[in-house]
Amino acid sequence: MFTSSLDIEGLMALVSGKDPVCGIEVQADKAAGATIYEGKTYYFCAPACKAAFDADPAKYVSKG
Repeated sequence: MFTSSLDIEGLMALVSGKDPVCGIEVQADKAAGATIYEGKTYYFCAPACKAAFDADPAKYVSKG
């Protein structure tokens, strides 16, 4: 049986990503906001970056 000593706060601290607007690395537990777009969660360093992304997400997401 698998057990873990991580609680939800510990798990959130491990989740991170780059703010798609400015490129700053952001940890989920310290993010100014988050948006789910096409099934992926994006984290933002500041409310202004979240607002810019929410206004035109396709501008910031590469269709790779």
